[in-house]
Amino acid sequence: MTLAIQLEATSAGALGVSLVNILSFSRDLNYLTSSEPGLIWKRLSERSPESGLDSVLRNASLVIPSGSKVGTYGRTGSGKSTFLLTLLRMAEIEDGDVLVDGVSLLTIARNIVRQRIFTMPQELILLPGTIRYNVDPFSKHPDEVILSALTEVGIWDTISAHGGLESPAEKIPLSRGQQQLFCLACAILSKSRLVLLDEITSNVDAATEARMMDVVNRKLSGRTILAVAHHLRTIRDFDLIIVLDQGKIIESGSPDRLLQQPSTFRAMWELQ
Repeated sequence: MTLAIQLEATSAGALGVSLVNILSFSRDLNYLTSSEPGLIWKRLSERSPESGLDSVLRNASLVIPSGSKVGTYGRTGSGKSTFLLTLLRMAEIEDGDVLVDGVSLLTIARNIVRQRIFTMPQELILLPGTIRYNVDPFSKHPDEVILSALTEVGIWDTISAHGGLESPAEKIPLSRGQQQLFCLACAILSKSRLVLLDEITSNVDAATEARMMDVVNRKLSGRTILAVAHHLRTIRDFDLIIVLDQGKIIESGSPDRLLQQPSTFRAMWELQ
């Protein structure tokens, strides 16, 4: 695992990422299906629409190798969602660049970038239509593959009891935790090489959280994952931890290394 970071930032409000995930393919984004979609923030300066004229990031540089699981953590307003916004082109890039497999995101239309990155928000947004349409909107998968994903996350029995794949999504009584598990099934089926997780366990109980992270670790293995963490335990087994405070990276490293030092991560871990 390698990491290079240089970051100066001003404080920014917490930014939720709630996107409808579109799973279509595009020949313009073949680089995202490459076997090694490394991520590089290259001397990036940017701001979000909510931040007004103040930059959220200034001269930020970051390298994340392919297949890494990276967790970011910080208090509200620390800037931890900036990494997600950067990749989704939801922050205005003022200087520098973001590269995926050596290809600049600035050369790709924003809507296409967002189509090919799977983003899991804090709360699921269901589209009007059937369960099948919501989990597989472009009919790419046979029933057995869809059922396998829904069974893997533990919600197929509930869906089956209320009519199955052809039932209207709004008619299925899914709890908040089950909705997040449904979104994880969508992530499994998407095959996206890059997955963004935005505090996905913030509104679920401990048992659902444990199941969700087990699915992430097993079924999303090998994909590049950027996660904004609500609970530190959800990123304990990740490759890299980045701790932010007031828009600045104050420390980074593997969980084991940070827990063995008198680090901020260790202090927050002991508090939780």
